[in-house]
Amino acid sequence: MTETERKNYVDAVTQIALAIRAKGKIPSGHLYASLMGTMGLVTYQGILETLKKAGLINVTASHEIIYMGNI
Repeated sequence: MTETERKNYVDAVTQIALAIRAKGKIPSGHLYASLMGTMGLVTYQGILETLKKAGLINVTASHEIIYMGNI
């Protein structure tokens, strides 16, 4: 991954975290539908994993994303 790709990924993670925070909770499918023109499913799932590992979100069994963090 180049430095530019790394920066773009971090920017995407940050923007998605802020969008989830603004909503409080959101169905994952709805969020992905709004992003699918800008990223693929694998990238989207990777970003969600990054946010989960950071403790910022929880994804329920029904695929609802709940904001848990404090950024």
